[in-house]
Amino acid sequence: MIRRPPRSTPKPSSAASDVYKRQTYMITYELPHANRNEAIKRFVGGDAMKDPEGAKTTARWHAVGGKIGWAIVETDDPTIMTAWLLQWTDIIDYDITPVVGDEGLGEALGKAGLA
Repeated sequence: MIRRPPRSTPKPSSAASDVYKRQTYMITYELPHANRNEAIKRFVGGDAMKDPEGAKTTARWHAVGGKIGWAIVETDDPTIMTAWLLQWTDIIDYDITPVVGDEGLGEALGKAGLA
């Protein structure tokens, strides 16, 4: 579980922030070779690589050869991440999977009576 310190000033409430808690997502992407040059242009340009407000990329890996890659992103509002990825949907295919670390899995196993 990720714990955040209390805010010194209240943040305006939004429907998403009231419903969701901080979650980690793994994004797996595949880049068709036909879109390579456009992907390089966006990557080097940087704007599409910047984390949107409310999300944080904690890791990103690219396979040698560049056809597939992975990113780990944390956010408490999955709509932020979805909007961010829409900048890439015209040139890549991707899957988004909610994931937990060892601590989260241990907690889940305990709740299920398996640990």
